[in-house]
Amino acid sequence: MNCDYWFDAIEASLSEVGVSATQEQIEHIAGDMEVCHDQYDMAYGYDVASQNFQASKDDEIAKLKKELQLEREKQTCKYCSGHGHTITQGPCHRSLHTCPKCNGLGRL
Repeated sequence: MNCDYWFDAIEASLSEVGVSATQEQIEHIAGDMEVCHDQYDMAYGYDVASQNFQASKDDEIAKLKKELQLEREKQTCKYCSGHGHTITQGPCHRSLHTCPKCNGLGRL
């Protein structure tokens, strides 16, 4: 941040409420405000929260990549041809059953 910004802000604020201060006092307050602004995230935990958020996202991405790799390694169930169910044909009916080999997942 630029100290001129804080100097102008403090000067404008003091003039709005009718308080007078010397140039040196305004510069000192502006410097303090700049430091306070720089420490704001740390004071309220936003820096830690953003790090925890990023860490949780990284963990989630790693977990999903592992799940995807495991899913890709599975083979299609030959008993149900990957459908997850078998069909039994009768003379007047048709019956749908969950595949007993893959438990309806279609992959082993």
